[in-house]
Amino acid sequence: MRYPDGWTLTTVNLGYVPDPALCFDVSKVTAQQIIDLRVVEYLPPYFNRKSLPSYPVRPNRFELTAFRKGDNDWSPGKDMSFREHRRVFFAGLALPASVDVDTRREVVQILDSLQILIHGRCRPTSGVGSHGVPSLKR
Repeated sequence: MRYPDGWTLTTVNLGYVPDPALCFDVSKVTAQQIIDLRVVEYLPPYFNRKSLPSYPVRPNRFELTAFRKGDNDWSPGKDMSFREHRRVFFAGLALPASVDVDTRREVVQILDSLQILIHGRCRPTSGVGSHGVPSLKR
């Protein structure tokens, strides 16, 4: 994943995200507003692979209009789900209505730059399957 200057990336679970597992949280904080994008992976035992077809395939290009008001407790904003490589992901986005077009474009570019591997998974930092806080090594 790529993100522009002025954005901050963390994989540390600073909120309550036990399952699904936090993949990353990238945010942009200015004096006027906070934009927060979280991507999480839905993991067993809560995720049942038989329900995989009920999730939409990852879009070729993400659109902010795809985000809807969700019923999750891990994102303060709207969310969307998608599947790729037999894995299910949710993206949560807190995006104030006053955000300019350039910032909206940056959010889409971040999402479009996601590279999801066939093998592996996001590691929960608490809850089911926890492995502690992941390293921030690049």
